[in-house]
Amino acid sequence: MIRLKDVSKIYYNNGAVGTGFSNISTEFKIGEFVAIVGESGSGKSTLLNVISGLDTYEEGEMYIDGKETSHYTERDFEEYRRKYIANIFQAFNLVNSYTVRENVELVLLINGYKKQDVKARVDKIIRDVGLWELRNKKVTKLSGGQKQRVAIARALAKETPIIIADEPTGNLDSRSAKQIFKLLHDMSKDKLVIVVTHNLEQVSEYATRVIKMHDGKIIEDKKVKEVEEVKPELSFHKPMTFGNIYRLALKNTFNIFIRFAIILVVFIAVCITILGEVGSRNKQLYDDATRGASDIFIDASPKRIIINKDDKSEITLSDIEEIKKLSHVDDILTNDFMRDVGVIYSTAIYDTNISAIDIIDNFKGELEDGEMPKSDNEFLLVNNENSVDTIFYDDIINVNGKLNIENCGSAYSTLEGRIKGYAYDNSLSVDQNIMYVTENTYKRIQAYAFISNTEVSVKYLNGYIYEPETRFVELDNTIPRNTVYIPKASVKGCDETCLNAGVDLAIKSFYKTDNFKYDVKITEDRDDTIYIKINLDDVYDLINKDVYQLSVYADDL
Repeated sequence: MIRLKDVSKIYYNNGAVGTGFSNISTEFKIGEFVAIVGESGSGKSTLLNVISGLDTYEEGEMYIDGKETSHYTERDFEEYRRKYIANIFQAFNLVNSYTVRENVELVLLINGYKKQDVKARVDKIIRDVGLWELRNKKVTKLSGGQKQRVAIARALAKETPIIIADEPTGNLDSRSAKQIFKLLHDMSKDKLVIVVTHNLEQVSEYATRVIKMHDGKIIEDKKVKEVEEVKPELSFHKPMTFGNIYRLALKNTFNIFIRFAIILVVFIAVCITILGEVGSRNKQLYDDATRGASDIFIDASPKRIIINKDDKSEITLSDIEEIKKLSHVDDILTNDFMRDVGVIYSTAIYDTNISAIDIIDNFKGELEDGEMPKSDNEFLLVNNENSVDTIFYDDIINVNGKLNIENCGSAYSTLEGRIKGYAYDNSLSVDQNIMYVTENTYKRIQAYAFISNTEVSVKYLNGYIYEPETRFVELDNTIPRNTVYIPKASVKGCDETCLNAGVDLAIKSFYKTDNFKYDVKITEDRDDTIYIKINLDDVYDLINKDVYQLSVYADDL
């Protein structure tokens, strides 16, 4: 059944080498009752662990039914133990919170038996080991001898051909020890029983063979009785049923209520902590979004979806119509760069960053104080009523101020006007606000914002280059259409023919570069840092010529 050939067990620990046993050669057959004796440290338990597959070996070969095991993996040894080995431990290794019946039944449930199929079998084994009266008693209330009987019953229930017992009577008195050895002998005549013991006298009546060990070697291997070898029957086993897994999990959860309650409290506390951290992080991200915490987008509302094409091509009217058909589309905004224009409103005592500019016709709220704007230089300011800006309202209504449209942090253009009224919108965060203006003013701000986000280069048509770099551009409706005004100081080297030829105006945005032919008019300005001047309507035509980016606002987050 089991044959060892020159088997050695070697331990390695922090560079030190120790030997459990060395060069053991022996054989074990079904029907034998083998007693292994020897002083402490002689290698008895180590040999038993190797035979039972609880430990590996480093040299030699161990054969199981004639098959080599030196190549076995951990999974292979696990399968070997399930089929061949039933262990009886000196420390019992029972589930203390289970009853006698439950401990014996557990082995069969783990091996794949259904609960309804094992009752009769478990009852018989419990009767055979003399524990019937104690079958429903928890093992914590049993004596040492009774616990060892439960351990034997559990080993017998597994129905393996080999029973391994390591000091099974070490914690028992001599009377109980003899009863345990007799029980092992009576219950396992068709099995191989290997017992490690310090007391040969207790087991000598039942042993068919005695092996003595000393210093990791077998010094005597004596047959006491002849036995007839029988064919082993392997233990039945298959994967645990789902019902058994669920039943054991539920039982182990509530088996010890105090332990369950402590684990539950710890689990709930950990969950609350984790969920609290996740929730706090998500709340922070949401707050950052709703108050516009972005280096690029001033309007960082979570309801805003910015759309462009992968190839940066034009968004057509048919594209926009398709987007309108999507569910939850509340609004579509073309030329949406207006949502991300840096604007500051200033008076002599008050400065505030404007989060968004909108047309007064889009205001749907109720006026809190003042009056609605009627002319191009009148504005309406809306924010959260908890905003710090609200404390200045009485000081800024009808006070002259300026809307400064910024380009890279420097004031690019200024529109003069005054706030005529204010209103509250508590859907805004406390640091958001909206400035409502007339359609003409919105159009002007849009043109300024467009120019502030582009590169403008000017080139004379006859090849003379006029500072072909980004220039400041001023919008002026008094300038004729399709005409560029350029300071006199900037045309050195360009003769009358050059000037009469006109200029190419290149306006480069993120999506494309447009080139337009303009007439040129020289101003008397002597400083070439004076802005290039263009008619506002010319720029506004450029804005509405094509659409390359738009924003969709969802009606439900």
